[in-house]
Amino acid sequence: MGTRVTDFMRFQGLVPQYQDLLAAQLRVQRQVSSGKKILLPEDDPAGAARAQLYHQEQSALEQNGRNINEAMAWTLTTSSVVGQAIDSTQRALELAISSVDSSKTPDDLRSLAQEVNQLLEHLVDLGGETFRGRHILSGTQTDQPAFDVD
Repeated sequence: MGTRVTDFMRFQGLVPQYQDLLAAQLRVQRQVSSGKKILLPEDDPAGAARAQLYHQEQSALEQNGRNINEAMAWTLTTSSVVGQAIDSTQRALELAISSVDSSKTPDDLRSLAQEVNQLLEHLVDLGGETFRGRHILSGTQTDQPAFDVD
């Protein structure tokens, strides 16, 4: 004698499959609306791990980019300060060489000395230059000025 299969039994067999299909449809709708394939780690554990690794790598790359921009700005500022210091030093050398000319009058020599003093003041000012609160010419002690002027 066989068992009789009723419509209700067939219905009960279809309900779990129907619920699985609805859950899958809901998951796909959430993915489409959010634009993300993985909404929860259990959606794709391996994919979630890869996504987390990619996110960490992206954050590291963004930080490296910020570090590079900061280093470039520091380098450009330092280069400018050093260039100005070289120009001032070269001008002072030119003035020193021209001062040994015997045809210079005392007024000429005072004028040269005054310009040299201005160049020295400029060099002292350059020694105190900062970039974003850090002293440029202070070596590793950027929180302190390179020197004190007496």
